Amino acid sequence: MARFGSLPLWLVAALGYGMVVANFVAVPVLAVLAPVLPAAAPLLAQAAGASLLFWLGAIPLRAGVRDGQPLAPWVLRMPLFIVLGYAGFIASAWGSTVRWGDAEYRMGLDGRIRHVVRR
Repeated sequence: MARFGSLPLWLVAALGYGMVVANFVAVPVLAVLAPVLPAAAPLLAQAAGASLLFWLGAIPLRAGVRDGQPLAPWVLRMPLFIVLGYAGFIASAWGSTVRWGDAEYRMGLDGRIRHVVRR
Protein backbone atom coordinates (compact mmCIF):
# COMPACT_ATOMS: atom_id res chain seq x y z
CA MET A 1 0.00 0.00 0.00
CA ALA A 2 1.25 3.43 -0.88
CA ARG A 3 1.09 6.29 1.56
CA PHE A 4 -0.84 9.01 -0.30
CA GLY A 5 -1.37 11.72 2.29
CA SER A 6 -1.64 12.38 5.97
CA LEU A 7 -3.97 14.52 8.05
CA PRO A 8 -1.20 16.55 9.77
CA LEU A 9 0.34 17.42 6.41
CA TRP A 10 -3.06 18.38 5.02
CA LEU A 11 -3.78 20.59 8.06
CA VAL A 12 -0.47 22.45 7.73
CA ALA A 13 -1.08 22.96 4.00
CA ALA A 14 -4.63 24.18 4.72
CA LEU A 15 -3.29 26.69 7.25
CA GLY A 16 -0.60 28.03 4.91
CA TYR A 17 -2.90 28.18 1.89
CA GLY A 18 -5.58 29.78 4.08
CA MET A 19 -3.20 32.56 5.08
CA VAL A 20 -2.55 33.36 1.41
CA VAL A 21 -6.28 33.39 0.65
CA ALA A 22 -7.03 35.51 3.73
CA ASN A 23 -4.67 38.18 2.41
CA PHE A 24 -6.34 38.23 -1.01
CA VAL A 25 -9.82 38.42 0.55
CA ALA A 26 -8.77 41.03 3.13
CA VAL A 27 -7.50 43.59 0.59
CA PRO A 28 -10.90 44.67 -0.82
CA VAL A 29 -12.55 44.49 2.61
CA LEU A 30 -9.85 46.63 4.22
CA ALA A 31 -9.85 49.02 1.25
CA VAL A 32 -13.51 49.76 1.99
CA LEU A 33 -12.90 50.07 5.75
CA ALA A 34 -9.69 52.14 5.64
CA PRO A 35 -11.34 55.52 4.83
CA VAL A 36 -13.83 55.04 7.68
CA LEU A 37 -11.55 53.28 10.17
CA PRO A 38 -7.98 54.68 10.07
CA ALA A 39 -6.67 51.75 12.14
CA ALA A 40 -7.34 49.49 9.12
CA ALA A 41 -4.74 51.30 6.97
CA PRO A 42 -1.69 49.39 8.32
CA LEU A 43 -3.55 46.10 7.92
CA LEU A 44 -4.43 47.08 4.36
CA ALA A 45 -0.78 47.83 3.62
CA GLN A 46 0.29 44.46 5.04
CA ALA A 47 -2.39 42.48 3.20
CA ALA A 48 -1.75 44.31 -0.07
CA GLY A 49 2.01 43.80 0.22
CA ALA A 50 1.68 40.10 1.01
CA SER A 51 -0.86 39.62 -1.78
CA LEU A 52 1.44 41.36 -4.24
CA LEU A 53 4.31 39.07 -3.26
CA PHE A 54 2.14 35.97 -3.70
CA TRP A 55 0.83 37.32 -6.99
CA LEU A 56 4.27 38.12 -8.39
CA GLY A 57 5.63 34.83 -7.08
CA ALA A 58 3.07 32.88 -9.11
CA ILE A 59 3.94 34.54 -12.42
CA PRO A 60 6.99 32.32 -13.11
CA LEU A 61 4.73 29.27 -12.76
CA ARG A 62 2.87 30.34 -15.90
CA ALA A 63 5.61 32.21 -17.72
CA GLY A 64 7.40 29.02 -18.71
CA VAL A 65 4.33 27.54 -20.41
CA ARG A 66 4.51 27.97 -24.18
CA ASP A 67 0.93 27.38 -25.29
CA GLY A 68 0.45 30.61 -27.25
CA GLN A 69 -1.80 32.16 -24.61
CA PRO A 70 -0.93 35.68 -23.41
CA LEU A 71 0.37 36.01 -19.86
CA ALA A 72 -1.51 39.19 -18.85
CA PRO A 73 -5.08 37.76 -18.66
CA TRP A 74 -3.85 34.83 -16.59
CA VAL A 75 -1.98 37.15 -14.22
CA LEU A 76 -5.06 39.35 -13.76
CA ARG A 77 -7.28 36.37 -12.94
CA MET A 78 -4.74 34.67 -10.69
CA PRO A 79 -6.17 35.94 -7.34
CA LEU A 80 -9.51 34.43 -8.31
CA PHE A 81 -7.77 31.15 -9.18
CA ILE A 82 -6.13 31.11 -5.73
CA VAL A 83 -9.39 31.71 -3.85
CA LEU A 84 -11.36 29.15 -5.88
CA GLY A 85 -8.50 26.66 -5.63
CA TYR A 86 -8.63 26.94 -1.85
CA ALA A 87 -12.34 26.17 -1.89
CA GLY A 88 -11.55 22.98 -3.82
CA PHE A 89 -8.69 22.18 -1.44
CA ILE A 90 -11.00 22.46 1.58
CA ALA A 91 -13.69 20.41 -0.18
CA SER A 92 -11.12 17.65 -0.68
CA ALA A 93 -11.13 17.05 3.08
CA TRP A 94 -14.56 15.43 2.76
CA GLY A 95 -13.67 13.19 -0.16
CA SER A 96 -11.97 9.84 -0.17
CA THR A 97 -11.55 9.42 -3.92
CA VAL A 98 -8.72 10.83 -6.03
CA ARG A 99 -8.90 10.77 -9.82
CA TRP A 100 -5.57 10.95 -11.61
CA GLY A 101 -5.36 10.26 -15.31
CA ASP A 102 -7.27 7.09 -16.09
CA ALA A 103 -7.22 5.78 -12.53
CA GLU A 104 -9.43 6.33 -9.53
CA TYR A 105 -7.94 5.81 -6.08
CA ARG A 106 -10.21 5.16 -3.10
CA MET A 107 -8.46 5.91 0.15
CA GLY A 108 -9.03 4.88 3.73
CA LEU A 109 -9.23 7.23 6.69
CA ASP A 110 -5.53 6.68 7.37
CA GLY A 111 -4.59 8.09 3.95
CA ARG A 112 -3.63 4.76 2.43
CA ILE A 113 -4.94 3.61 -0.93
CA ARG A 114 -7.58 0.91 -0.40
CA HIS A 115 -8.79 0.31 -3.95
CA VAL A 116 -7.70 1.31 -7.47
CA VAL A 117 -10.08 1.40 -10.42
CA ARG A 118 -8.58 1.78 -13.92
CA ARG A 119 -10.66 3.01 -16.82
